[in-house]
Amino acid sequence: MVDDFVKAGEGLFTSPPPTSLLHEKGTYVYLYAKLSKRLCSTLAVDREVLILFTSFEEQQQRTIKTASDLIAASSGRLESSVVIIIHADAEGNAKLKRWGRNVGLSVLPVYAGSCPSKPEEIERLLGQELFSHDPFDVTGPVSDDGNFFGRRNEAHDLARKLQNGQIRSILGIRKIGKTSIINRIISNAKANYDCYCVMLDCSRDDVWALNAEQLMSALTEALRSAKESPTRYSVVDPTKNATSLAEASKHFLDSIKSSDKPVVFFVDEVDYITPGSPTTAHWKEHFNPFWRHIRAVYQEASRDSKPFSMLISGVSSKWFSVESIDGVENSALALIPEEYLSPLPRGASCAMIRKMARSAGLVFNDEAATVVASACCDMPYWIRKACSYIHRQIEISARPAAVTTLQATLYVNTFIETEGDTIRAGCDQPFVPCLSRT
Repeated sequence: MVDDFVKAGEGLFTSPPPTSLLHEKGTYVYLYAKLSKRLCSTLAVDREVLILFTSFEEQQQRTIKTASDLIAASSGRLESSVVIIIHADAEGNAKLKRWGRNVGLSVLPVYAGSCPSKPEEIERLLGQELFSHDPFDVTGPVSDDGNFFGRRNEAHDLARKLQNGQIRSILGIRKIGKTSIINRIISNAKANYDCYCVMLDCSRDDVWALNAEQLMSALTEALRSAKESPTRYSVVDPTKNATSLAEASKHFLDSIKSSDKPVVFFVDEVDYITPGSPTTAHWKEHFNPFWRHIRAVYQEASRDSKPFSMLISGVSSKWFSVESIDGVENSALALIPEEYLSPLPRGASCAMIRKMARSAGLVFNDEAATVVASACCDMPYWIRKACSYIHRQIEISARPAAVTTLQATLYVNTFIETEGDTIRAGCDQPFVPCLSRT
């Protein structure tokens, strides 16, 4: 397999002799390949590229783990975002590319059973495999280095503050990146801080359907699970506990006081458990009692030097700022700070566009990237959708290709006209581009 590929790629790359490796209970062979100038241009890389050979007839994710570890161990010598994998699994191409995307790695798979025999055929195959993938088509929250842009320092700062018994908030319109920041903070906390993390996703049907007593009990159960988990992390799952809210609150306080590490609760989509909930009516009555007991637990735990932290994410702080609810004093008044998440800094927006486009064989200069960022008001979700549209308009066979300022302007204007309504519906917010459509 190694000999056949090296022979077929003659002139495309040079490398030292291949090296065998026993890793993750599997045997591999790898090369540090110095690509020709033409192939470097085609793949938009400027360092050596890892070529990994595996003879498994059924590929597993450990192949991606092996590639990632080899790249990390190269101390910057290898291209960090691209790997070529030669394999013997007839159905392995799709799996390897999907697993690679999950860790921010562009995998160029070559099935050994149909490996091209000529350099130009290999070059064409690698280019098609790389550029056919749409790196902008990320529909959910992100946290990995390959997709997280512009807010690394903010996430690190919040993770540090949440170790000291603080209540913080991330507020803002939908699709601005709130959940991505939460995911990043949890990842940072797991890696760098000795604490227990509990995630409460209020948008789940089985969560917002709980009443105040059940949700309080569910928090206690989730914290117990986090204490028992080797990752020190758990997710709040529903419970049918029929205890009173006062009793559930007492158990919650006892659980926090018995913790040997700081406790951090992450509350995402909090709007689903407020009086303005779009899904259920009972939180009109349960909001005030629930947060009254949360506040009481927080204060008592602090007095006992066992504080816990909370990071609350939602669209609006309305129900934490009104003085009363149905004539009753609002227990959650001023419980959270009004910390609204702003769009990305312009420099971060342009850096995201340039970096992600490069893996698709598209080159944006500063001016062209600024056109897209400005049109999308530096909103990460809108930027990705606009760039995904541009990606679909440019022929794969023509790449790598530079996207001129004029092209960027024309494509973005057309994108706004044809897909703007879809974006607006997905965000629950008006899509108001900053770029003139003239």
